[in-house]
Amino acid sequence: MYKVDAQQAFWIKWNIKHIETLSHKELEILLAADGEFEVVGRLRESHTIELQQKLLANMGRIGTLTAIPATFEVEVTVYVPDLERKLIPVAVPVLGKSPGVCYVGRPGDHDKRLVLSEDACEAICDAIQDMDLTKIHANAHETVEYLRNTEDLLRALESGIALPSSNSTTWKDIPSPSGATKVVGNKVQARVLGLVGNAATFDVQKPLSGGEAAKAGIVLMVRL
Repeated sequence: MYKVDAQQAFWIKWNIKHIETLSHKELEILLAADGEFEVVGRLRESHTIELQQKLLANMGRIGTLTAIPATFEVEVTVYVPDLERKLIPVAVPVLGKSPGVCYVGRPGDHDKRLVLSEDACEAICDAIQDMDLTKIHANAHETVEYLRNTEDLLRALESGIALPSSNSTTWKDIPSPSGATKVVGNKVQARVLGLVGNAATFDVQKPLSGGEAAKAGIVLMVRL
């Protein structure tokens, strides 16, 4: 610490990487009549806030503005692949009364999540249970059976489904929230419960590929 007069203080450059904390008592002693420091001026509010934000940029979010996640309603439709790997809708009436909500996080379009009501989550799981397996493509049977025999689908829906970006033309996997795996050939792979896509960029009449159908225990189409 150095004692400076007003003329010298004008030329001081702030070193925001040199941080030193003082107690109120120490400040009172330093600023007392016989102390080493004196108040030589006051920064304008805009400069004070700028200095504060630069100082705290690598320390925390205090004093800085953060983007609040945005939300909006979205239309959700549930499908499964038929015998020709084409998507056929699964009747879930509650989705018409209680649409999904899309949360857009701070990173923006690449951090979107679908959140459904508890009733909708349970209704979707019930609908998958009631599906006639003989009408679903053989590649999807193992995944559908897994959904029926575990609570992974309910857990995934209740925790929110990560969505693809608005202009994405590819499916996004719905991973198992429990970290479940399955053996494919000689390899152990992370289990996928289903697929989610953007209705604006997909043709529901186009058949899934064989690999996509194997993942499609459930297919969620979201209209953003």
